[in-house]
Amino acid sequence: MKFVELPAGWQCHPEHILKHNPPQSEAEHRIWSVLCGKAVRDQQEEVSAEVGFLVQETGLPEAEILEVLQRWQEAGGAFPKTEG
Repeated sequence: MKFVELPAGWQCHPEHILKHNPPQSEAEHRIWSVLCGKAVRDQQEEVSAEVGFLVQETGLPEAEILEVLQRWQEAGGAFPKTEG
């Protein structure tokens, strides 16, 4: 069995997500809403978000959040944060 370690930190661009891969499911809406709120509070178009923060804010399981972030990564709206 092979395990793939998924990143805990992500860079997200809520406006890009809305334009190119609009939230469809309740989970996507909840995550997107949290990211938008963070973008407004931080006064940034692109925000950094840890998966743990998204779990706490949305009440969604980590696996579901990572699934959504990976879909958004494929659409160019979210990227794993690189260390260093």
